[in-house]
Order: sequence, then C-alpha cells, then structure tokens
Amino acid sequence: MKHLAALLLAITPIAGLAFEPDLPTGARQLVDEEKSRTYYELPLGPFRDGNLPTERARGLLRQQSWRLDGQAEAVTEIGEVLAAQLVQDGYELVFHCLTEDCGGFDFRFATHVMPPPDMFVDLSHFRFISARRDTQQGPEVVGIMLSHTTSAAMVQAISVTPMAPVQLSLTDAQTREDNENAELDAASVGGSGEDVTGSTAANASPPADELVSFLADNGHVVLTGLNFQTGSSNLSDGTYASLETLAVWLLEDPSRRVALVGHTDSEGALEKNLELSKARAASVMDHLVQSQNVPPDQLEAHGIGYLAPIASNAQTAGREKKPAG
Repeated sequence: MKHLAALLLAITPIAGLAFEPDLPTGARQLVDEEKSRTYYELPLGPFRDGNLPTERARGLLRQQSWRLDGQAEAVTEIGEVLAAQLVQDGYELVFHCLTEDCGGFDFRFATHVMPPPDMFVDLSHFRFISARRDTQQGPEVVGIMLSHTTSAAMVQAISVTPMAPVQLSLTDAQTREDNENAELDAASVGGSGEDVTGSTAANASPPADELVSFLADNGHVVLTGLNFQTGSSNLSDGTYASLETLAVWLLEDPSRRVALVGHTDSEGALEKNLELSKARAASVMDHLVQSQNVPPDQLEAHGIGYLAPIASNAQTAGREKKPAG
C-alpha cells in the first residue's frame, strides 16, 4: 500500500515595524512602501578599496522618504535627533558617517537610494546612519540617508523587521488498512483537538501550476500527491509536481524560508507520533534538498504528532478524514 500525503502551506503573520522616525513639524512624506520576504544590505562601514561592508537583513522591508521644505541647512541636526531616537528605542548605532567619511560618491551608489523626486542626495553633503537591534525573531535593522536640495532637507529610511518562516504542514492522507501505529490517518492544521471540517485549510488544493498564485491570494494551500513507502516515513522515489513548484518558488528568492511540519492522528503514544511526523517532514525536506537543490538553510523540519488534527480524533471517521483533493 502506498501512503498518500498532503502539505498545507500558510504564510504566518508579519511583525509590525518598530521604528517610526520622529521628524520636525512640516515634514512631507513622499514614499511609504512595504515588501514582504525580501532583504536589504545594511551598510556596516565606509566604502573602501572597492568594497562596501554590509549585513543582509531579511524580512518585511519598508522604505520611506520625506521632504522638509525650508530646512536644507538642518540635515546635521535632523540626523542627530534620529540617531538619539534610535538609541532610545533600543537600537545600536552600527555606523554613522558624513560624506567623505562614508566613502563619498562610491558609498552613495553602492547602497540603495530611491531616485528623485522621492529622494535626492547632494554628493557634497550627506549623512548616513546604520542601526540594528536583536529580537527573538532575528535582527531588526534601519538605514537612514539624509541630504538636501537647494531648498529642502531630504530623509530616506529603510527598515527591515524579521518575519516568521512560511509553514508547510505535512499531513498523512492515507486510507487505514490496519491499526499499526506506523500507518497513521489524516490530520491537518487546526486548533488542537478541534473539528475544523470544511475549513479552507482542509479543502484548498489547487493544481501545482496554480500553487503560488493561490498562496498569494489565500495565504495557505494544500499540496496533495506525496507517496511514502509502505510502513515507512520515507518519501517514495518519483516526481512530485507540487514539490517542484515549491522548489522553484524558494530558489527564486534566497530570503524565502519554509517550515515543514508533520502531523499524525491520535492513535498510539504521543512520543512515537511526534517521531513519525517529524521523520516524514524530514523526508520531504531531504527530497527538496537532494532532488530540487533547495539550500538547507531555507528549510526546517518539525513534527507535532496529533496535536493539530483536521477533525476530532474521538471517532474513527475523524481520525480517517482526508484533506480534499
């Protein structure tokens, strides 16, 4: 007997941005844009010998800019106020420089600056501030560029807040033919022990070629058609369209990360179910790494046994419930 399995993929909530620049009265915001699951190269020092040292921060990127009319001469004062605010908010000032100390022309063009009119940099006078602080989810970073036109001060702030990885829940959707603990029934993501029959998580199963667009629209998707070897947690050899699509999505952007989470039903001891669910997740992870060349640091494998079933496991019908598709 072949063991069929499904994956539920859900984008986890993003953290709120922590740093909000406190600018003088009259500052007019020009840009406020966000992009999730991307990265920013935070400058760590001056441009020297053809190189700009940076730290890559991944997560929710927000870029903002402001124009302060009539305050072209206030760039230094504004920079000092923002640096003090960062320290007060718990950030460490990693790098703070003025024009030539930054690396001049080379620095300005080696780091990201929005084009005019959203941001303008006078190559003879600009300031830059890099700051970071550590959180349990990862580093939060801020890069601030300050300069001026002939009549206005200009401020650009780029911030990155860490995001939790996308979660992929691996669920066994086999038909029970005996009561061996190694052969477990369908269990998917839901409240622990709660009946979530008919939920979107249980029923969303688009074709592989629609996986990414479905994910973007709905925040979750079930991937069906995975086969495990009889009586084993090992994924059978073969071609899996859903995993190929997932691999392409991961390889397009190295900042993307997923967590593979295995599930079982409530038959048998919790410890054994935890081991089996994690082993199945690890098997799918190994397939993505070995067969699809996905970097291991973009993947995690976990198991939660029967702690999050698709339906109540009190009755046989619930234990044997499968995701649709």
